[in-house]
Parts: sequence; C-alpha cells; structure tokens
Amino acid sequence: MSEIFTPDTSRQTEVFLPDQYKNTVTIIGVGATGGWLALNLAKMGVKKLCLIDNDVVEAHNIANQIYSPSDVGKQKVAALYDILRKASQFDEDQQEITIKTCFVTEKNAKETIPPGFVFVCVDSMKSRKEIVDAISFDVNYDSFVDTRMGTNVFRCYIIDPKRDNLLQQYKKTLYSDEEAMESFCGVSQSIVATAQMLAAYATWQFIDFVAKKINQEETIFAISEYPSLTTFHYPSIAWPVNE
Repeated sequence: MSEIFTPDTSRQTEVFLPDQYKNTVTIIGVGATGGWLALNLAKMGVKKLCLIDNDVVEAHNIANQIYSPSDVGKQKVAALYDILRKASQFDEDQQEITIKTCFVTEKNAKETIPPGFVFVCVDSMKSRKEIVDAISFDVNYDSFVDTRMGTNVFRCYIIDPKRDNLLQQYKKTLYSDEEAMESFCGVSQSIVATAQMLAAYATWQFIDFVAKKINQEETIFAISEYPSLTTFHYPSIAWPVNE
C-alpha cells in the first residue's frame, strides 16, 4: 500500500492559502502561457480549475510549452490534466480540475466559462474581444487577466469586467489581428523562458487579487540587453469583495 501524501503548503502561507478563493479559476488557452500558468495554480492548491482549449499538442509545441513528446496528438486540455494530476500535491477531493475541449465565442462564453476569475491566454485579438464582450458587466466574474507574448516581450492586463471605465481603456488595446505583429501575439515566435516569466507574473496578479490588493493595470516587460518594466495603473477603484 502506498503512503498517503499530506499536502504541505507551509512555505506559501504568508502570500496564499488555497481556502482563500473558493470560486473557479478558468484558463482559456493552455498553450505557451496557459499551460505553465495552470501548473503554478495547481501546485499552489487553487480549489477549482477549469481548462479550456480546442487544440491538440503538435511537435512544434514541445520546445516552449509544458507538454512532452509523448503528448503529441493528444488534446491539450487532456494532456495538461494528466500533467497537473501528477505534479500537484492535491488529490481529486482537494482540487477540482475541469477540462473543456472547445473554442470560446461570444455566443457560448456564458455557458462555457464558470463564474470566478478568468485568464485569457488565447493567441487571437478576435477571440479576446469576443470573450471580454461576453463577460462584461456580469457580476459572476470577479476579474480577468489578458496575457500577450512575443519572443522577448510580454504584456499583462488585469481588469474588473464590471467597471466601464476600465473596460473602455482596455478595449482600446484590442486592435485587429491584421494590425497585430504576428510574433508579438505569440502566433509564430515564442520561447519557453518568456512564457514562464509571463505565467509567473500572471500568477502573481491572481495572488494579489485574492489578497485584495488593487492592481487594475497594464504591464509591459521587455527582455533585452537592458530589461525594462512599465506598468500603467488604471484609476483606483474599490476592489470587489471575495465571497
């Protein structure tokens, strides 16, 4: 009989406790950023995770994403589910992981995305716009984080979708896919180091949210010979209370 493993979160208690957030944390898009982000959240003990993606693992994904060669041909969400179950110290009773194999559109978003905190890690501006339009002003959604990545730069937005002034500022960044630089949106060029950095930064946005720190903002981080970090804080507002 195998020994029963008891989860030990003692080294993170000053910044995060799994019981602090009881709603679902959804990750839409589990590719370069979303996969590493899911691993962070699972290891931290987030109680409910929902993983949404319609893609399969391909050979070119192995270099920069969480997947292994043995995952090629599998649905990303299914492969990621297995990875998280092996990597997380929490069992099925302690951590609920739901997977959904589909694209999220404005029409199906409400029935696809459970209430809670939403990470938008897709590689299309059109998809971002449809998701945000669908959840805007819906009290069931606490906050959302939009991640965007290129080879040596990333952007991260955290927005309360119930605040019109924040939404209007954020929507100005949703230029068309034709206008977007292909490599910047992660469509063509992507490296694992940048993906992991962005996933870590996005994880901290969730940690700060749970701690009720006000951080409605846009952050741009450029990794180069002279790294630079720029954060634009949106107008301070009252932070919603987590029930």
